Amino acid sequence: MSASAGSDRLIIPALVGATAVGKTAVALELAEQLDLEIVSCDSRQIYKYLDIGTAKPTPEELGGQPYHLIDFVEPDHLYSAVRYRDAARDTIANIVGRGKVPLIVGGAGLYLKALISGFFTTPASDASYREELSRLDPVELHARLEEIDPETAAEVPVGNRVRMIRALEIFHTTGRPKSELKRTGAYPVNDFEFRVFWLTLDREKLYQLINLRVDKMFRDGLMSEVETLVNMGYRNSPVLASTVGYKEALDHLSGRFTLDQCLQLTKQKTRNYAKRQITWFNRADNQVIVDGDKPDWKDFLFAEIGKLKLDSKLL
Repeated sequence: MSASAGSDRLIIPALVGATAVGKTAVALELAEQLDLEIVSCDSRQIYKYLDIGTAKPTPEELGGQPYHLIDFVEPDHLYSAVRYRDAARDTIANIVGRGKVPLIVGGAGLYLKALISGFFTTPASDASYREELSRLDPVELHARLEEIDPETAAEVPVGNRVRMIRALEIFHTTGRPKSELKRTGAYPVNDFEFRVFWLTLDREKLYQLINLRVDKMFRDGLMSEVETLVNMGYRNSPVLASTVGYKEALDHLSGRFTLDQCLQLTKQKTRNYAKRQITWFNRADNQVIVDGDKPDWKDFLFAEIGKLKLDSKLL
């Protein structure tokens, strides 16, 4: 991991993608080979006792590797993205403070947004203004930014068009500099920057993997896990009611579905969830796409994240 040009903020790698695409397995390889500590960005693996149906990594799979922010919240209430953001930022700071390198891993787009940029929004800028900015070279963009927001201009390197355009759009749509919004708390302050790597896979291959994963979950005892949760008093938990696989299992236990109907519906809803994840990440900006259908995708990913190894002088 490194510091961005013109800034002393550290760049944290994040590996994202749809469910069942293979994030956890490759993340554990990255952690072992590059000496990283994984910070989960999964909105369901955070809950205790929801193991099989969330594909939570087992102790055997972890092999002693640190894997933060899983299995720490009671499943009697929903955990907000804002609370995740605060916990994740504290965890990242702790890891960096110990001289280690964090790696964010998961598929919860809302959690990732909360961590990286918060929930500050501005009115959409008009198309003509965006077109105007796109025609400017980096030096001209930086000069404009320096004129209206010198504090932000001092933080943003001339070569970073994305951040310069974003800051100019904020001023254009709100009439207030980004730096002022930060000071007033209206814009999220983050001590780190993030480089997002989106692991993709052919849609049909991904759906096949999802079907196989769900089959394995049922063979491994998902129904028994749900029965245990019911016996623990979590039948009416909003977490179970809103989590694919658990909701369907509860419906089966109540007699609404046969076991096979429960299985097939879980597959369908998991595929639907993956489709929504793909749509979310497809709309995200400034991410590195890692094409899992290419034979050298893993070499590419390892090389790119290897470039972001932490500069020990900054610790």
